[in-house]
Amino acid sequence: MLYGDRQAVRRHALRKVDLGQYEGIISFVNENQNHWKLLFINPSQSTVYLLDPAPVSTELAASCLAARQVRDFFNMHRNVYGKRDWESVTWKGGQINHPTQKDGHSCGVIVAKMAKALLETFPAIPTIEFPTGQSEMAEERRRLASTLLEASVFDEENSCGMCAGNKPPTLPLFPGGKINWLQATGYKDPALFGPIGDSVPPTCEQSLMDTQM
Repeated sequence: MLYGDRQAVRRHALRKVDLGQYEGIISFVNENQNHWKLLFINPSQSTVYLLDPAPVSTELAASCLAARQVRDFFNMHRNVYGKRDWESVTWKGGQINHPTQKDGHSCGVIVAKMAKALLETFPAIPTIEFPTGQSEMAEERRRLASTLLEASVFDEENSCGMCAGNKPPTLPLFPGGKINWLQATGYKDPALFGPIGDSVPPTCEQSLMDTQM
């Protein structure tokens, strides 16, 4: 919707989805394959927000550009597929104050926390505040990992080569990096977690790597 050419946008046009049934859209946007932003489309306010975890001064301009791209998408939705969802909305860009990252690798954690804040107060726009220091981001990664593991479903008959070992995987692409490896302590209760180095091998559903440079 934001960065694809016309053909790419048409391939992912959600032509079977009636977006008018929804009150908004929240999506993670990957930019240049190395940075995450948060897209929030709020039709009740006719506003598009593109939240950037990086400390930049061009966020409002980026949101205004995103609003034009969203408008073009819905025009295409109408002209190509006859969809009239949100066609009467005059989209504009908006800005929400939020924390920014203090390193070069916590953008994903921050957009996840910003999305959570938006969902918790929707349709009201929240005051987004949380610390983004190194220790806070490390703790949030562990919290996210635990949440994903607790919600995972373990299939004892299926596992992948990466997760079937009893040692954490290495980081050939990130020499000198660090892995915090979380895994379940037993197959019967995936919600129980053991320390790094637990003897029970993880599985695809039970393992998640936290990589820090």
